[in-house]
Amino acid sequence: MLRPVLPPPNPALFYDGDIGQPVSLGEIIGRRQPMAAAPDDHRIIGGFRFWRTPSRPPPAMAAQRLSGEPEPRISHADLIVCFSDRKPCRLGASAASIEKWVTDASDRVFHIRKLPHIGAARRAGEQSRFMRQSLTHPQDADFKQTAKSVLDSSVVWDNHVCITTRRSGAPWVRQISRAHAAGFSFLSLNIGDSDIPLDTVIRLAAEFRAFVRANHEKYVMAATPADIRRAKAENKTAIAFDLEGAYALDGQLSLVQLLYDMGVRWMLMAYNKGNWAAGGCHDEPDEGLTAQGRLLVEEMDRVGLVKCCSHTGYRTARDVLELTTRPVVFSHSNARALKDHPRNIPDDLILACAKTGGVVGLNGLNIFLGEGKNLIELLSDHIDHMADLVGVDHIGLGLDYVYDMDDLNEALAAAETIWPPGFGYGPGIKFVAPEELSDLVEALLRRGYGEADLNKILGGNFLRLAETAWGPSP
Repeated sequence: MLRPVLPPPNPALFYDGDIGQPVSLGEIIGRRQPMAAAPDDHRIIGGFRFWRTPSRPPPAMAAQRLSGEPEPRISHADLIVCFSDRKPCRLGASAASIEKWVTDASDRVFHIRKLPHIGAARRAGEQSRFMRQSLTHPQDADFKQTAKSVLDSSVVWDNHVCITTRRSGAPWVRQISRAHAAGFSFLSLNIGDSDIPLDTVIRLAAEFRAFVRANHEKYVMAATPADIRRAKAENKTAIAFDLEGAYALDGQLSLVQLLYDMGVRWMLMAYNKGNWAAGGCHDEPDEGLTAQGRLLVEEMDRVGLVKCCSHTGYRTARDVLELTTRPVVFSHSNARALKDHPRNIPDDLILACAKTGGVVGLNGLNIFLGEGKNLIELLSDHIDHMADLVGVDHIGLGLDYVYDMDDLNEALAAAETIWPPGFGYGPGIKFVAPEELSDLVEALLRRGYGEADLNKILGGNFLRLAETAWGPSP
């Protein structure tokens, strides 16, 4: 597996796996032996001529500088990786088999001597892109074993869990148990959205806290990041809360500290539609933060209650990202570049979030992922897009899984002002379930993600954010 990190655009630069940095063609060709090539099957990419090599090597060079430089000598065992920003070639285990060529003149071409271990993604803010390549083909059993190992070693974090709170009999007890059995180390339980009043929010928080105390052999309240690490070590699940929108506060900023003390660790500015503080993603137009909304951002920064801009209008999100002094999250949002939906977020917001040190948690809803593939592959596509854009250090999971579809459908039908028609809100919504987490890890392994990358995506990034963003600044 290989994830090369692209250097700044320069057709004379290659990435050398031996030394782990870009080098010039001249630095590469001096230490190579001749490699087979077929001169009648070539492409000109980035100022070099490259050939697809057949299975039996004829006497020819694999690459030639078009300006007339001497033909380079490249070892038959070396690898050549050619790709554009979006359409990588698929290579075999060596340069002897190249299955597809990219002919875009803007392509970058990398010559790799050997497969380095998959390294970290590029730093946030860099404009160059990386692409992952599968250069080997492990057996399915190998992927399953590695996926299990990754999950066992990771703090597995779901940053947004929609449990059923409107029905009698506390069905949410069974739902939380499902997430615990699926291996989640941390769950952020939703205790209110849109127009849920403060009284309901407080009562739910109290009920959930009592449940955790009564079931301390499985669960722990996550007051601090250390509680989450302890939960992982003891095979327990740590619990915190989230609030989708500032509606319940009704302008009373002193409630921010109370929410934090109750166990709320992130709060949306608005849920789909505007409130006293901010505009929602279905507002036309989104007027941005109000004067009180700006004071709310300052108070949340002071307390250490993380600001979330999922469900929030783009102008409001940009206001928050410009005003904040601490990391911001999109707790459960996908890439609008891949699925055109106002609940998804454009690339500039993903980049701005990363610049604050924040994390984007991706959800598993089909209406926000797209069509044409199974949900795991679609979710993997969105992860790829964000990894290409800001690196793996700013990606997490907020699956937004709804355990009771009847409850969801009743809520959607009763509140079209919150979930307007024409955007897919209705019967038939599909989700990536907690039990499918291992399938997602396998899919990402197949795409070339390393174990360290997956540790971050599965929960390490949100845990890092909690260590810097929960509670007052030092």
